[in-house]
Amino acid sequence: MLFILLLLIFFFLSFFSSSMIILWVYMEVVSLIIFFFLLTYMGGNMLYKNLLIIKYFFIQTISGCFILVFMITDLFFFSNPTFILFFLSVKIGLFPTYGWVLELYSSLSLEECFVMGVIPKIIPVMMLVSMGNNIFIYILSFLSIFFGGMNGLKYSDMRQIMAMSSVMNMGFLILSSFFGTFLFMFMMFIYIYSMYIFFMMLKFNNSYNLTSFDNKNKKIFFLSILLLGLAGLPITFLFFFKFMMIVYLLDMGYTPLMLFSVLIVSMVNSIFYTRAMNFFMNINGFKYFYMQNSVLKIFGSSFFLLSIFGIIMFFFFF
Repeated sequence: MLFILLLLIFFFLSFFSSSMIILWVYMEVVSLIIFFFLLTYMGGNMLYKNLLIIKYFFIQTISGCFILVFMITDLFFFSNPTFILFFLSVKIGLFPTYGWVLELYSSLSLEECFVMGVIPKIIPVMMLVSMGNNIFIYILSFLSIFFGGMNGLKYSDMRQIMAMSSVMNMGFLILSSFFGTFLFMFMMFIYIYSMYIFFMMLKFNNSYNLTSFDNKNKKIFFLSILLLGLAGLPITFLFFFKFMMIVYLLDMGYTPLMLFSVLIVSMVNSIFYTRAMNFFMNINGFKYFYMQNSVLKIFGSSFFLLSIFGIIMFFFFF
């Protein structure tokens, strides 16, 4: 409870800060809180888990130190901000430094995976967005979506799959900042809410592996619906976000190669989630699951309403 209270305080303060140095302080404090949270959360192979947590701490600390050095250098000597963007991408696990994300997720519980997938990434993403549109971070976002999806196809452990999903969604989240603050905030809310529903459903089914769902197919219809939404299939919000991205690129006069890259990463994203959904979908089990799990019924309905809101917002802007 103390960890949650401290995190909420620093998140609240970060939303009202316009100084990069202050945001850096909040970011490092949040990383430290997450580090102690993971150390005190028991479960699994503790020796292996603690080694990976210490590795995570060193990655966060070293990248944070480099960010501070380059921010001070940029303040006095007006250097290129590319190095700051790169080390921020290291902290949130974008391409090409997402290897630690996969290793860490595989040793954590579902609750810890949700915490790692959401909480320590909010402030770094805000810092990336506050630095304005940059072609370097634009390319990293596209590569994160592509390689996150391609690597996710190799795994059956849901923690590893969601690690790659986290890499992909960070790419989409950063790309959304190119279209305005409102869309970025809405995408962030969609991402956090979707991850919460997903991990709650996995926890209710008490399963970590895709193949273990074969005998539980009466309980996972809503999980399939959620995966359809994350895949960006019509009529979900992410589908309209991809369409808006293509329209934006056309308006800005980008080359056909850039548009083709959008289609490629969208296809990889769809294959990634549809593969997982293929293990879950069973219409015959829908009625049982719908009647027996009222909490998840509310979650599924609210996710559908969010998709409807996304459609309305799409027609409002276009």
